[in-house]
Amino acid sequence: MLITYQTCSPHFSSMFVNANRYAMNQTLTSAYRPNARFLSAALVVLALQFSSVPAHARDANAGSLEVVERYLAAWNSDSADELSKVVDAQVEYFNTSNAAPHRGIQSILEVSHFLSKLLPNRKLVLRSRPVVEKDTVAIEWEFSAIQVTMNGSGERSERPIKFQGASIFRVNQGKITYASDYYNSASMREQLEP
Repeated sequence: MLITYQTCSPHFSSMFVNANRYAMNQTLTSAYRPNARFLSAALVVLALQFSSVPAHARDANAGSLEVVERYLAAWNSDSADELSKVVDAQVEYFNTSNAAPHRGIQSILEVSHFLSKLLPNRKLVLRSRPVVEKDTVAIEWEFSAIQVTMNGSGERSERPIKFQGASIFRVNQGKITYASDYYNSASMREQLEP
C-alpha cells in the first residue's frame, strides 16, 4: 500500500517568502533595488530549501509509515508472526476499553486473536491519509465485520458490525514501541450484544 503525504504547507512557504520580500523592499533604498530582485530570488530558494524536509527525515517518516502499514496488514490477517516482526516485545499498548496501558506484545496479540475468533472476517480500513511526524504515525480507521450467530433452533443470522476510531503509533528502529487505540467501546459492545 503506497500512501503519500505532504510534509510542509505550501501556504506557509509562500507566506514566508512574501513576508521576506516585503521586508526587503521596505528596508532597501532605491539605489539597491536591482540587487533586491536577486536577493528576493535567493530568499525564495532558501525558503524552499528550509521548508522542505531533509532526505533522511523523509526516509524516517516513510519508514515509520511502512512499519504501521505492515502492522495493519498483519492485524487484518491475524498473523502473530507478522505482528511480532513490527511490534517491539516491550511495546506500551493503550486501548480505551482498558483502564490503564499494558506493556508487552502479548497485549496486542491477545486483542487481535480475540477479535479474530469472535469476528473472523474483521478488517481495519484507513478512512483518511495517515499523519506522520518523525517517529509518530496517527491513523483514522473503520472497523468492520459480519457477526454470525446461531439461535436456539439452529437458524443462522448475520449482522454487520461497524465503528470508527483512531490509533497513534511510535516507531523506533523499525518496531512499534507505543500503540494506542481510541474508539467508542460502548458502541462496539452494543453491536455485539445478541
